[in-house]
Amino acid sequence: MKWNQLNIIFYLTVIFLYPNYGFSQGDSLSFVYFGSDNSKVTDLGQLELAKDGRVWIGSWGQGLFIFDGYDFKHFIHNPDSDIDLKSNYVVGLYENKNNEILVGTTKNLLSIAPPYLESSIIKYKDSEDNPIDFSRSEAIIEIDDILWVGTSNGLLKCSYIDGHCKRFKTAEISSPKAYFDNYFYKIIKDPLEDKLWITSAYGLKFFDMKTKLIKQVNTPDGYHDMGKNFKQHKMWDMVMDDHHRLWFAARTSGGIYCFDIDKNNWINYRNNTKANDPSYGNRITSLTYINDSTVYFSNLLGLGKIDFHTSTLKQLPWYDIDKGGWVKKMKIDLNGILWMTGVNSIVRTKYPVIKRHIQKRVPEILSVSLNDTKSSYWNWNRDTVPYSLNSFGIDIGVINPINKDSVWYKWKKNNNILWSKSSKSRYIDLTDSGFGNNHVSFMASYDNKNWIAGKEFKFFHKRPFYLEMKFITFVLALLSLMIVSLSWYLKILKKRKIKEIRSYELHLAHMEMKSLRAQLNPHFLFNSLNSISSYIYKNKSEFATEYLAKFAKLMRLILRFSEEKLIALSQELDVVKLYLNLEQMRFKDKFDFEIKIGDNIDIDTVFIPPLLLQPFLENSVWHGILHQEKKGIIQITIIHKNELTLIQIIDNGRGREASIKSKSPTSEKKSYGLNISQNRLRLINIVHNTKASAEIFDLKDKTGNPTGTKVIIKIPIFNKKDYESNNYR
Repeated sequence: MKWNQLNIIFYLTVIFLYPNYGFSQGDSLSFVYFGSDNSKVTDLGQLELAKDGRVWIGSWGQGLFIFDGYDFKHFIHNPDSDIDLKSNYVVGLYENKNNEILVGTTKNLLSIAPPYLESSIIKYKDSEDNPIDFSRSEAIIEIDDILWVGTSNGLLKCSYIDGHCKRFKTAEISSPKAYFDNYFYKIIKDPLEDKLWITSAYGLKFFDMKTKLIKQVNTPDGYHDMGKNFKQHKMWDMVMDDHHRLWFAARTSGGIYCFDIDKNNWINYRNNTKANDPSYGNRITSLTYINDSTVYFSNLLGLGKIDFHTSTLKQLPWYDIDKGGWVKKMKIDLNGILWMTGVNSIVRTKYPVIKRHIQKRVPEILSVSLNDTKSSYWNWNRDTVPYSLNSFGIDIGVINPINKDSVWYKWKKNNNILWSKSSKSRYIDLTDSGFGNNHVSFMASYDNKNWIAGKEFKFFHKRPFYLEMKFITFVLALLSLMIVSLSWYLKILKKRKIKEIRSYELHLAHMEMKSLRAQLNPHFLFNSLNSISSYIYKNKSEFATEYLAKFAKLMRLILRFSEEKLIALSQELDVVKLYLNLEQMRFKDKFDFEIKIGDNIDIDTVFIPPLLLQPFLENSVWHGILHQEKKGIIQITIIHKNELTLIQIIDNGRGREASIKSKSPTSEKKSYGLNISQNRLRLINIVHNTKASAEIFDLKDKTGNPTGTKVIIKIPIFNKKDYESNNYR
């Protein structure tokens, strides 16, 4: 038979014969002591066992501590900040449904939300929007959307929904008794009645949730440290069992009281070792109800349990009271382990005191060690480590396992396929991590077979400066600059030469444009004089005066605009209208014309080269319209499209093909005027780097007969800024 099989048979036999093996039984409790060499870990009192397994400890004067089963961490301790426990006196701890840790102090009520990096003051207001005083918030309980807080000044009902609080008191504080009446230590919701049971510095009370009144419950008379006139015990702790009974820790040497709510009956358990000394063993600070036969308590002497056979309190073997200190609080965690806060230590039972399913938690990163400095992982606020590492690593662990030596761990770094050999070691050395992005995966097991994965640890290992991308980029940039400088030096003469050639070409283009305008002026003047001569010859002399007046006005405009590089579109249209009016007079209204301007065009702010349209209009009149019997129509349309000014000239003349076939003696004049305009557009493209153009199309009907000619002129959109620029003046 194999060894593993023998082990299984042995354990099954033990469990059968001793069904409670592995659990704390009777008076033979075994303890594990978590002391600390830190002198600040002293006067521990409040205790909260969080759902994630961590132990929160409040001290009287040293702030807030947290314990993960391995190390104490001073979570909050700042005498200069209200938010970070300015007073450093923690009187209450509570974990709400959102896993926030509520911390009651002698000054405020604080909230510490996951991931527990910082705290904030809880602020509520009363119905008149006045701030609520949360000083000495020791009793805290959450019921639905209501937070109930017992303070040194009564009971507070705070709504999560509207953020308002209401305070309930037994009496106004005007005497020492009234003060003790309103000083509340613990609150329990009655599962069967609409009541809140409240322990106070002056006995037991209950809050009727229907009448909204706090009422006193009479307890048996007993010793009170305030004197004979105070007959109600100071009750610190309270638990409710499954029989609707309340158990109380009477801090004022009253021992333990049990109150049967349904029977309205009191039972008292006391330590009678020294009957003449009421403080001996009877100053009960905390208690834990296990079952009907086991109730543990703590007092100034340590830990004990009720002897139900004699109805007395019995002390249990305990650590050195001077080392552990007297116990203030007791609680049972999710694994059934009993935890206690001593004055300067934390103590827990070695085995569960209640049978519960063992909580197998996910392993976490507990601390980070960098260059011989160790800090809590919660305080690890960086993701980059320096390139020079004397030491670097992380501590992992399962939070508060029952037995730390029974948990196995393994891990792997980056993209390594193989995991490390499983071991009990919790430290992962990352000193030799490669530069750049790194990640570490780790797992834990309670039997070295079934593994639970934790969250990856990611960090960036900074590179030496000479491997940094910035430095490499700088070197490459410097080399590139040298190469570029050399190339620039070799090409600079060529660039200068190209610039000179370009300047020379622009100069020639300007000169050529000026020459073309100089050719255009006498050309147009010659044609106009011929028109005047013909008109005077064919018409009555009284019309000559009107014609000459318009012609003189036209000549003035031509002389005025001929030296300009750009003129307003309105000025160009003035020339066009005068010219076409003169031609209409000459040819006896042989044609009509119309001008259409696009809605988005302001003819006073759009500029074009001067006298650009006249040659095309002259071509429409002389070669299209005059040689047909029907009346001619010339349509001029101007729009903006695709950052260009489009000028469209349409006539209903005979078309270009018919004009060429007729071999009109004016054909030379046609080519001369249009060639000048085409050359001007070519030079505009050279000077302004644009795509100005003029295209002429023959229009035909469905049968192919000519119906006229269309001219489309495209030029850049010049505006007033261009006109005023030195580049155009």
